[in-house]
Amino acid sequence: MLESILYVEDEEITAQMIGEILNDYCENLYFAPNGKIGQEIFKKKKLDLIITDIQMPIMNGIEMIQKIREEDKDIVIVCTTGSCEIELQKSLSNLNVHANIKKPININTLIDFVKSVEI
Repeated sequence: MLESILYVEDEEITAQMIGEILNDYCENLYFAPNGKIGQEIFKKKKLDLIITDIQMPIMNGIEMIQKIREEDKDIVIVCTTGSCEIELQKSLSNLNVHANIKKPININTLIDFVKSVEI
């Protein structure tokens, strides 16, 4: 079981549904509705895993990941997105994103990935 996961998602219903599932796989689950708050939580908490949406208001997932990577090159990051644009995939690869799970999120795929994270 992971100690802490940050889940960054602006869609409240999605955040609640996925959050209930993630709660079973970590001691502490933190939520953020956008990348700016996600980055603030990252700075304050010791995290094992970040799961983030890409399209969000205020600060999107790519911008947040760029800022986090300036401080931590190794933290495990998973993106969730409905987009399959090649440019986005290149950006995620360049930012050392460990996985990109397509929306709608396949719960089993997400759980399998969370279980595979070694701290």
